[in-house]
Amino acid sequence: MENHKREKTNSLTHFTKILIKETMESDLRIICDRLCRLETYKTKGTVIDATEILNNIKNNLDNIGDPWNKKENDLLLCEMKVAIKTIAANHGRTVGAITSRLNHLGVGVYF
Repeated sequence: MENHKREKTNSLTHFTKILIKETMESDLRIICDRLCRLETYKTKGTVIDATEILNNIKNNLDNIGDPWNKKENDLLLCEMKVAIKTIAANHGRTVGAITSRLNHLGVGVYF
């Protein structure tokens, strides 16, 4: 009986991961289509290749449900800093102003 429950739980977990992956891939296709039109973002010497970022995300979908490690945490923080720099450039504002505004809006960005 216990093995049957475990198999059922494992099947549900696997099914959930498949659904999440399919949803993310669908969303990523939409994002990729939009970003590929723009091809490359440039902000004060930093070049972000949107296609490369999306390919990296697609190739790492197997991490769904896995614990985060230090390398991933560091990469995420680095990407957030780049994103905020891009947002700041797009709005003609400083990184501090964008961070402050996001915190004011309840997003909670701290570096």
